[in-house]
Amino acid sequence: FGQFNPPGPLLSDEIERVVPFAIAAMGTGPVLRIAGASAERLYDDTWTVRVTVANDGFLPSYGSDTWLKTGQANPVSATLTFNGSGELVPAHDSAARTIGHLAGRVANFTSFMPMAQPADTSKGSAEWTVRASVGTRLTIEAGSNRAGIQRIEVSLE
Repeated sequence: FGQFNPPGPLLSDEIERVVPFAIAAMGTGPVLRIAGASAERLYDDTWTVRVTVANDGFLPSYGSDTWLKTGQANPVSATLTFNGSGELVPAHDSAARTIGHLAGRVANFTSFMPMAQPADTSKGSAEWTVRASVGTRLTIEAGSNRAGIQRIEVSLE
């Protein structure tokens, strides 16, 4: 399609041929997933909270090299929010963590080398040290402008 559309009687055949390709192409984008989240008690009311984020899509979290070169491709980041009382340790620490750009499944398509095990660059993690009582619930939000946003709730148990 574009400048030269097919003649009217052939248009429906062309649409039938092109639409499945267009839908498949849309499915290659980055797909963010929270692969895991945990809270580990260090002592009394101090905890380490961890999150692992994965890009299950085919393309990297920034979409394309062209978009990355524009400087507008934000890396994947994670933010921790307390659903109740609690604080970060040290108290002046930021609740936001930069995880970085995550490769998609495209990174797994390399030259054929049966013994090569490339590093899994489609996952990244972040962690925080927090002070809060047992039962406190925390929300972790991870995302980027191209890969989408995911949320998970963690309870300090």
